[in-house]
Amino acid sequence: MTDKNAFGDRAKGLEDEHFRKQEAELIAKMRERAERREMAAATGVDDDAIMSELQALGFNQETIILLPLIPLVQVAWADGSVAAGERDRVLEIAKAHGIAEGSAAYDRLVGMLDRRPPEDVFEEAFRIVRLLRAAGGEAWVAPENFVDYCRQVAEAAGGFLGFGKVSDEERALIERIAAELESAHSTGARDVIDHE
Repeated sequence: MTDKNAFGDRAKGLEDEHFRKQEAELIAKMRERAERREMAAATGVDDDAIMSELQALGFNQETIILLPLIPLVQVAWADGSVAAGERDRVLEIAKAHGIAEGSAAYDRLVGMLDRRPPEDVFEEAFRIVRLLRAAGGEAWVAPENFVDYCRQVAEAAGGFLGFGKVSDEERALIERIAAELESAHSTGARDVIDHE
């Protein structure tokens, strides 16, 4: 009789554990969907696939504001390290775009400036910025300003007596960013590069 009770208790315990796991998975999925809705509201683009990709990159409703500034971080890292001036300029631009010091987005940005993210993070983030722009996202930096910000970050490293402010690596990256923005229906981004 005791073996039967022990077996019944064990079976009930396993059943309870199974339902707890299912409930936890369901709650996690509901949170992810709610987070995607909040990110869609923040971007002005209601595309579940794009929001899922952003989540896979580690963005959420608190850090989504950082997304259009990721290429600035990439420019800062273009020559292998982030100079103090580049870091300061990226953080100034971030603050001007509503990223408050001490916020989750600000902390993530500082982390990206301290430790270079993998190249695929840069590429995916910029690809998603282009998708959001093409889908009519409202809260994004204008292409002309975007390329100008990249140039400002590159120039913030200094150089020797004002010469060589922008490295070849930075210039090539900025030109690629401008070209990609142009191909995604930008008209004035290239002019910023030409007026350097």
